[in-house]
Amino acid sequence: MYVAFVDVLGFASAVSALSADDEAALMDVLARGQDGSDDREILPGRASAANLYYNYSAFQHLVREQIHWLTTSMPNKRVTPSNLRTALFSDSVYLASDDVIVLAAVIRIMIGAICWNIPIRSGIAKGNFIAFEWSTRVARLTDVHFGAPFLGSGVVRAYFAESKGAHGLRAIVHPSAAADLAAQHPDTLIPLLDSEMNEFGTHELVFDSSLWWPDVAVSYVSGFPLRESLPGRLEWLKGYAPPHTWPAYEATIRAVERMRDARRRKQK
Repeated sequence: MYVAFVDVLGFASAVSALSADDEAALMDVLARGQDGSDDREILPGRASAANLYYNYSAFQHLVREQIHWLTTSMPNKRVTPSNLRTALFSDSVYLASDDVIVLAAVIRIMIGAICWNIPIRSGIAKGNFIAFEWSTRVARLTDVHFGAPFLGSGVVRAYFAESKGAHGLRAIVHPSAAADLAAQHPDTLIPLLDSEMNEFGTHELVFDSSLWWPDVAVSYVSGFPLRESLPGRLEWLKGYAPPHTWPAYEATIRAVERMRDARRRKQK
């Protein structure tokens, strides 16, 4: 089974840095279920909380949109609710399926996040993803327990690829999936630089639709085209990011340029 772990970068540290008042205001807005993922003015005067609200809401919307796309818009119904496993929580999501096309949804999420100014990274692996019975138990109005157990080798490998693999806004491929993808779908990935490879990641998925399956339009997400100016978009995002994160953006820009080089070589 192909397993992907997708995570918003810097979310945990941003939540930890909130003041008590800002956190309370953010939780209140989220609890009221306000629909305004593209409205940063929903928390006036609280820029940090508003940015977190935007990233959280937009990410959740983007993921749900791509899950819907997988199960309703794929040719020949390749992915259905019965062969897709997902676990969406906080600023992260696991997606798992026996069909490799699930990785196209990962790239669509990645592209959409970049277009929506959300820093994001993914880990891709092969292995088991086992979900047990999920439940909600309410003992009293204030005593609510949610049970959503899932585990498996694919869960761990995908997490390690994302968290311990190469830096940047990229989809890092664990060795457990790299050999299979390279053999069956060689245009979907490129090797990492030698200095970036480790036991948790040896390749990365490409962002370029021309290198993917012809029946899958991965270059459009929510009306945003993957333009040739993607490196420029990343440079723009870097300008608004803390300086200590700039190397991650620079690594991503270099990776996108290598993806473009791979496309040019293929077209020759």
